[in-house]
Amino acid sequence: MAPTEDRRRTLQAALDVCRAVRAAVDAVPLPARVARVPSLLKPPLEASAAPDAAGERAAIGVLARLAREGGAELRLVVDPATRRCLRLLPQQQHDRRGPSAGSDADLGPADAAVPELITEEAEEVTPAGASAVNSDAGPVGGASAAGGGAPRRYVYLDAVDGTLLLSGLANDASASPPILRLAGAGAWAVGVALTDATTKPLSQLQLSDFTVAVIADGAPPGCTRGGSAALHPSAAAAVWEEDGQPAGSTGAQGGRYVAYDCSTATPAMTSATAAPGGPPRTADSGATPAAAAGPWLYPRLHTTSCTRLGATFAYLDAFQSHDKTSAQPTDPALARQLFALLGDRHNGGAFDVTRAYGNLGALLRSFFGWRGYQAGAASSCTSGGGGGGGSGDAEVWLEPQCGAFVVVNENLANLIPAVPLVLGAGGAATDLLGAPLAGRRLAEGRTSVVYAGNAELHDALLRLARRAHEEADARAAA
Repeated sequence: MAPTEDRRRTLQAALDVCRAVRAAVDAVPLPARVARVPSLLKPPLEASAAPDAAGERAAIGVLARLAREGGAELRLVVDPATRRCLRLLPQQQHDRRGPSAGSDADLGPADAAVPELITEEAEEVTPAGASAVNSDAGPVGGASAAGGGAPRRYVYLDAVDGTLLLSGLANDASASPPILRLAGAGAWAVGVALTDATTKPLSQLQLSDFTVAVIADGAPPGCTRGGSAALHPSAAAAVWEEDGQPAGSTGAQGGRYVAYDCSTATPAMTSATAAPGGPPRTADSGATPAAAAGPWLYPRLHTTSCTRLGATFAYLDAFQSHDKTSAQPTDPALARQLFALLGDRHNGGAFDVTRAYGNLGALLRSFFGWRGYQAGAASSCTSGGGGGGGSGDAEVWLEPQCGAFVVVNENLANLIPAVPLVLGAGGAATDLLGAPLAGRRLAEGRTSVVYAGNAELHDALLRLARRAHEEADARAAA
């Protein structure tokens, strides 16, 4: 399998978005991070955090270039429930008016495209499910799907996942000197996902329609000098790659997501990715792809091969179980039961339960690893890359310790880039009842999720989730 040339261009644009966001956020002075400024995407739109606004402006500049070069309109999803999008037209020119006096000129480039806020017309929803199996996920129908008008490409962007890690928590700006409470933080991330050009309306769009997804670390990756090993990828991407097989029973195109370590700016051919004198190979299997657009492939990413839940860490996020506007009444009790069951390592739980603020950054830092990692490669540490870097023989599988990632009442901004990456690395992605997330419509909004490193861990997690649901319901009925 090999990605299409269009998806290669889209992937490059997504990586450029992440780099532009990180540069824009880094340019915001620490004292300015506490400011509240208008935002285009992240609520509250009228008073978002300064790092969010800076990152959005930088990302839109990159996406405007993609619209011009790709010749298709881009629609940045603002709210699927109300069908609101920001539209970037292919012929749209940059706004060169510059910032006005007293504006947030230091938050991003003045030479940025100005998108138009639109509301799509309501469309009749055509049900289209998708299997939990990776090969049955992916885009359903593409440009020929129900809908109308010229093809457009949808984008879902979270410029800063983990805003408080940049803007601070309970700051005291009136103190002398001002107090900014964010020391020890920094594990924020960028999440972006794009569809192919399609005529499908936003009301029918599913998670599986996003064919390119990227999560990038907002801070450089750490290294262990003893083995010169990058502990985690600093940028991970999932690309839908067709396999030439007929569409499955769900209507999905034949193929699967494949996850890559895109930590290096320019992937180089190495002994792990190419045979001497031959065409490129995938970094883990040595198999020659059917086609390649260049003399390289990014190293593959994988989830854990450990099948015992008690021998892995489980990540549990219950922060939004207490959200007053979106959480279900039983979510707090469900979260408590999940913690109790996952934390019992002697009775079917995980080895331990972990938690961090900012789920995309946590997923990137804990859930992915490499197979065929070259332990002696000096460039592995300096580039932040994984299994494809450097020279020497492939020696080890450098696997993640986390095999379970559970979130109660997860939001779309995290779901959309995470699901393709988990599936592309060999994991499973469902809700707590086992329904696959790939076929979920964006308009359905939040849901509780289970990401598992493999099928065995997924089965164990679903058993625990069923027990947690039963006990939470029993307590609610008592």
